[in-house]
Amino acid sequence: MNVLEIGPGSGLTAFRLSRQVSRLTLVEVSESNVARLRQTFGHIRNIDIVWADATDPELPRRLQATFDAAYGLEVFAYIPDREACLRNLGLLLRPGAELLLQFPNYPQPLRPELTVFRTREDLDSLLEKAGFAEWGVWALSLRPYAGALFHRFVQRPLQLYRRWNQRKAYDHAAIYEQTWVFRHHHRLERYKLILNSAWLLLSLAIRLGGDCFQRHELESDVRNRNLLVIARR
Repeated sequence: MNVLEIGPGSGLTAFRLSRQVSRLTLVEVSESNVARLRQTFGHIRNIDIVWADATDPELPRRLQATFDAAYGLEVFAYIPDREACLRNLGLLLRPGAELLLQFPNYPQPLRPELTVFRTREDLDSLLEKAGFAEWGVWALSLRPYAGALFHRFVQRPLQLYRRWNQRKAYDHAAIYEQTWVFRHHHRLERYKLILNSAWLLLSLAIRLGGDCFQRHELESDVRNRNLLVIARR
């Protein structure tokens, strides 16, 4: 398969997926993150990294390719012109190809930097305009066992760290280069073995409970949900 990812962030998903596909194209809007991704993935021959805005009307011409699948994880809610983004994705996907989007849909004041879909009909209208033939919209959540472990070993330590650091509010970065991890990734290199080992142990523990996620299809109200959209061109 020839696959497209928008907003690859740290590139973790791309690194794992590249072993299973023929070619993987990453579209990233941040110039500094493009430089970091090219340095990280320079030795992987089937990954192409493109510095571009997913809403740019010239994107299909620039890529000069069509794709069997496309996806974006935790990025679609941060795109200001989501109609233009979906239009581009519709043009870049071959007939019968699939698009997967996962993103938070929480209204202000929880996430003031996000543009929120109020109803499923708003999202349906954009997908139809973009030329998709069929799609589903689900609420995605952790199962109770996975959620309990994630809260105890990820969310709770982060809350304590922020309290210790005396931050009154958490700055939700709109793009990956604004995140704490990106700005301090050089400092984190020395702890790479410890951090990766901790994540590996946590993921193994979570999987003891079976599937991590559960989903149920939404009819109208899509607010205050972690949304999963799967659409076929």
